[in-house]
Amino acid sequence: MNEWAFTLCMACVLAGGLELLMPRKEYEKSIKVVVALYILVTVLQPVRVAFSDWDSLWPSEQTDTVDFSGYRAGLEQQALEEQLEQALAAQGLDGQIQVETGPPLTVTARGCTEPERAETALRQVLGEGEEIEIKAEGPSNGT
Repeated sequence: MNEWAFTLCMACVLAGGLELLMPRKEYEKSIKVVVALYILVTVLQPVRVAFSDWDSLWPSEQTDTVDFSGYRAGLEQQALEEQLEQALAAQGLDGQIQVETGPPLTVTARGCTEPERAETALRQVLGEGEEIEIKAEGPSNGT
């Protein structure tokens, strides 16, 4: 308690000295607010020490985080399939694209009337790489 009282007295002395050193007219209200807050914080110091274990008073429950990575991967796969189907349509080719992620990225174009052209068009969009496998299949004959 003696230490707290001494700290409070020193805060008041420092606040008074600060007020004497600062210009009066322009910043008088601002300086008084800052000094009052400084003294208030000093007065409340024992309360802060008493509640230093604030988190232990109300233990927070661990909330389970939701993992959206699978949903995101599905959206990315769907967007890639749509982009590749649009690239085929721009070349005048039909076909349904199926993408399988993972090393390697496997792109299969089914129902293409010209599988070689479809494979070339997909390769232009996806680029060259060892991690990309492209398959183009002709239309199925229903058997």
